[in-house]
Amino acid sequence: MGVNTLYIFTNNNNFIHIIINLFIKISYNVKIYII
Repeated sequence: MGVNTLYIFTNNNNFIHIIINLFIKISYNVKIYII
């Protein structure tokens, strides 16, 4: 059970990390468009 919850937690962390990376890339693209 502990390993399963840990696996789900790391999966959520990876998902959040991917979302943050996408957000940063989008914000960089928006800055480039504004400039």
